[in-house]
Amino acid sequence: MTIRKLLFRTEDRAPFIGDVIEYQDEFWLVPEWLEGPTKGTLCPARIICLSGLPTENPEPPHKADWALKNPLQKDVLYGRQLSRMPRVIPRPDVFLRVDTDFHRG
Repeated sequence: MTIRKLLFRTEDRAPFIGDVIEYQDEFWLVPEWLEGPTKGTLCPARIICLSGLPTENPEPPHKADWALKNPLQKDVLYGRQLSRMPRVIPRPDVFLRVDTDFHRG
């Protein structure tokens, strides 16, 4: 699985770089990774769908594949509120092997 990077901001304009995965033929932001069910695996705590959210090319010096044009609500980002727009799926059935699938930086 290819992990892409997304530059986004919250309501207070704080910038973040997050991981993006492809799931069910759409791109999803993974704001938090948890240890998976077996040693050496990771799974998303939740995923946030990027479909319908306007993106643009990130400006230097940010190293990301895309940038969101509008801020994300902190409550959605931190899993305190589920949402239909953007769609949020808690604990999707996604597992990555750290040594072969998941590469940071």
